[in-house]
Amino acid sequence: MIREHYPVFDPDLTPSLNMGAIAEMIRTHPKALRSSHPARSFAALGAQAEFITSSQTLTEPMGEGSPLAQLYTLGGYILLLGVGHDRNTSLHLAEHRADYPSKKMLVEHSAVMVDGQREWLEYEVLEPISDDFVALGSDFERTHDVPVYTVGDAQTRYIKQSKIVDFLVAWLEKYRLPRRRDRL
Repeated sequence: MIREHYPVFDPDLTPSLNMGAIAEMIRTHPKALRSSHPARSFAALGAQAEFITSSQTLTEPMGEGSPLAQLYTLGGYILLLGVGHDRNTSLHLAEHRADYPSKKMLVEHSAVMVDGQREWLEYEVLEPISDDFVALGSDFERTHDVPVYTVGDAQTRYIKQSKIVDFLVAWLEKYRLPRRRDRL
């Protein structure tokens, strides 16, 4: 019953859930382009927007070919404006690149339009885990010069994406252990 009534992903209408006001402002900008993933889409503005949003796949929405990987290729930066590393989406790219013991796939479902017809798709994605991103961010900031600015009342960090992603790949391979439920 739910499948029949679940809203179809529409890049122009489907809101960016749980991403905040800035992400939603960019998504709704008339010149913004949006990637096509029904659960993990990205919006971009500017000269490289098409490059950033055009190659995201259903099964690796935050891995190679994703907007995160495209930003990495372009030498992009991360702006953490009033949020910490627990909200640093770029760190999921490192999860795809790293080899660690608790890495596993999840099955997801989405309603999408395929050739003008509504379809309910089942696909696998890497399970994103962000519960250690705060520890990672602290370790990164202890070993790298990360200036902290104040914008209004918000602590703000501006970080070269490749530096923290590369650091996290090594960090995950060294420190991310099987989660408790995986060890039982």
